[in-house]
Amino acid sequence: MVPIDLGRDDAAAAARLELTNPAYHRDDQPWYTRILNWVTDHIQSALDQLSSKAPGGWLGIAIAIVILVGLIAVLRMRLGPVRRRETLDPMLFGDTEVLTSTAHRTAGDEYARTGRYHDALRERMRAIVRCLEERAIFEPRQGRTADEAANDAARVLPDVAIPLHEAARTFDAVWYGRHRADASTYTRMVDLDATITEAATQRPRATTRSVSPR
Repeated sequence: MVPIDLGRDDAAAAARLELTNPAYHRDDQPWYTRILNWVTDHIQSALDQLSSKAPGGWLGIAIAIVILVGLIAVLRMRLGPVRRRETLDPMLFGDTEVLTSTAHRTAGDEYARTGRYHDALRERMRAIVRCLEERAIFEPRQGRTADEAANDAARVLPDVAIPLHEAARTFDAVWYGRHRADASTYTRMVDLDATITEAATQRPRATTRSVSPR
């Protein structure tokens, strides 16, 4: 038998080639299983380190989680359910009870007193639109939006077109957008309401339009 004399590099190459034989890998775990095991091992290691440093070990971690869940539950109860504003009805009044502009202003002030500026702003926008209906600036129409109201009123009251559209934009930004209303936002809407109402009041009331409630 002729002896085989291989150098170190040749022997290593031959070993690597031999290990590529499928017979050696029949019992290997799938690649995704190996990745999952690797992730699990690292998570377990991290948790073990955390439990060794946390007061009370695993019991301390469990208590901390319970406290955190409790705090989240309390916040949800205090703040109410999270609303998806993009799904809110775009109609300004919808199926709400028909109130006078004065009633909407009173409701807005009451919301503002309790810090609910989001709702207060809507009531003031409703007051503006209801006032324009009461003064026969336009016909009452179910489903009218704030932007539509501003556009309709601006044709009859061009001198206050800017305040009309500013009121509509402010309302949309807060009620449907991501802007947060506060006391200054509400005060600004009150000022816009006063400006628009004065302009509507000074205009002679039309006699050919019906202003009966919806």
